[in-house]
Amino acid sequence: ADPGHILSAVVDLERRWNALDLVDDTERRARWESIGAQLSQRLQRVFDETVALHGGVGDRLSGDRLNAVFGLENLSGNEPQRALRAAQALQQSLGPRGLADGEPAIGIAQGALLPTRMNGPFPLAGLPMTDAETLAGRAQAGETLLSDELRRALGTRNTPFAGRHAELSLMTSLLERTISTRRGRTIVTRGEAGIGKTRLLEALAEAARANGTQCHRVQVLDFGQVKARRPLAVLFASLLGVGVDADPIERGRAVADAIATGRLPAEMILHAIGLIGAPLSADQASIERNLDAQALEHGRIELVRRLIETACASAPLLLVIEDLHYAGSEEAARLGELAASVASQPALLVLSTRPDEDPIDAAWRARARGCPLTTLDLAPLTDDESRELAASYPQVPEEIVDG
Repeated sequence: ADPGHILSAVVDLERRWNALDLVDDTERRARWESIGAQLSQRLQRVFDETVALHGGVGDRLSGDRLNAVFGLENLSGNEPQRALRAAQALQQSLGPRGLADGEPAIGIAQGALLPTRMNGPFPLAGLPMTDAETLAGRAQAGETLLSDELRRALGTRNTPFAGRHAELSLMTSLLERTISTRRGRTIVTRGEAGIGKTRLLEALAEAARANGTQCHRVQVLDFGQVKARRPLAVLFASLLGVGVDADPIERGRAVADAIATGRLPAEMILHAIGLIGAPLSADQASIERNLDAQALEHGRIELVRRLIETACASAPLLLVIEDLHYAGSEEAARLGELAASVASQPALLVLSTRPDEDPIDAAWRARARGCPLTTLDLAPLTDDESRELAASYPQVPEEIVDG
């Protein structure tokens, strides 16, 4: 790839210490050195694992600073989100209740980066490195600062909605019909990368919430994730009110509360714990190892079905799963069973994918068991629609819009 065209997010981590007697750089450095090699190794390991989990590459600890890069080799378009999620995870794992008693100060920037060696990404040259380090230096302990360019890249909710009014009208009509008939359906929204799938689904969610519909969104990512971050697991956690960054203890507590209130059956606790990523006791782990893998998966789908049914008793549901093309074939097929789960409920399941990687095939439809399916293909904006979008940005020169 041409380094001048690589979008990268660089996480710069500066260790800060809360002890009141650390008043200047010399004393702070002395405190850092006193921690010793063992803590430094633990810090490096946690940093590397967290960055890798979010699809990035970490550099070696240098003094009190760590760097990571996202998207340098394989650009997928979601590097800003990856970097921000990694920063959030680092704040949790390296905060006062995490690895040590100091809180990290983090800066994130994006832009063109150039490796200066042939055998690895680091060290890197480019303005984003300087920007990220400057932001980390300005950040308070426990704070993450973003560059203006990165904020714009992450600010999809502030992106004007233009040109998809017919598609939005169709989707909201299908949602209204789903609610009135209490019969669910699935919409597959297909379009090339960057064509506006995410913004359309955000507009649909905004309209749904305004009408009292509960909304749950899952993002399928194109890099390795732990089981608790896979689509079905994230949806299950969201239906339980658990965020993606919740720790295992919080996840286990949510399962226990759901069983206590009757939302989940007690006899399926192993399925629930395994799906949400909560810790198993030694006895539970032993029992789970002896269970048939297919039976486990079937039980987990059943858990999600029950939560959907319980949630729909109080309000309609909109379930959005974005970038389904990143899911494996078996995982995508399991989501066909999710479609079957919404068919008898006032729930709309919306999936987004790219046309040439659409995983909706005969096997998926068989698992959906007759759930009504609507496919919506997004075309590029027309000239008039493009002008409508450009009109939302008064800083764009008129000659560019008309050109």
